[in-house]
Amino acid sequence: MLNNINMVLDYILAINGFDSQYVYFPLSKTKIIEEIIWKISLPEFSSHFPQTKTYTNCKLEPVNNDPYRFYFPREVRDLIEEDDIEIVTLGEVRWEPKSLGNRFWPVGDFSMGGAFIDMQTPANMVDLAIMKNNMAQNIIPLDVRMEGNTLVFDEFNMPNIATQRYRMEFRLTHKKDFTTMTTALINEFKDLVNIDFKIYMWDNHYKYLEGLNTSKGQVNLKMASLEEAKQDRKDLIEKFRNDRMFFYDNTYVTR
Repeated sequence: MLNNINMVLDYILAINGFDSQYVYFPLSKTKIIEEIIWKISLPEFSSHFPQTKTYTNCKLEPVNNDPYRFYFPREVRDLIEEDDIEIVTLGEVRWEPKSLGNRFWPVGDFSMGGAFIDMQTPANMVDLAIMKNNMAQNIIPLDVRMEGNTLVFDEFNMPNIATQRYRMEFRLTHKKDFTTMTTALINEFKDLVNIDFKIYMWDNHYKYLEGLNTSKGQVNLKMASLEEAKQDRKDLIEKFRNDRMFFYDNTYVTR
């Protein structure tokens, strides 16, 4: 954990001229981690390049016996608590093929009139294994949305949800030790932290100063520098938005 965090910290301090013991610096490393990296940079970065986890064979527990509203799967809740992370968004939710058994299988989009078919009719039993394999590859994602800490299924033409098992994809914030990021992602993340560091230092410490002596010389702290940093952040966020199409399942290559 400390290796990744210290790597980012050392980079930020060095690039801004605070890597010398002879230069006054008003923040502790702990403060930088908690107030800038964890509170500002990490949530923003994770919203563009989240870690993605797929859970299989998930069983859902209804909320107050509501047939369409459910708690997150237990394994997801445990991960959130253990790693101190949050859900960014819900990905695809599908029926778990392995849990459907040999009888009734879903066909079509249930929001458009899908239904279960009986796999044990004489006609279907002829090539049961082949049919199940083909249908498992084409199970359409279900219409499910997040509301607070619950999952809400579309009520239209849905079967008994609680008796099924599901395959669910969740997009999550990265761990605070950055071990869920690739090297390429960490390099992108450092750019965001650097900008957030500059904006934070201005807003909280340097707004009344004209300049600051660092190991890299005199740093201009006038308003123009702050506005430049804010524009740099906007440009970087726009780059993140454009690069998201090249990002899939925690794999990212900078262009």
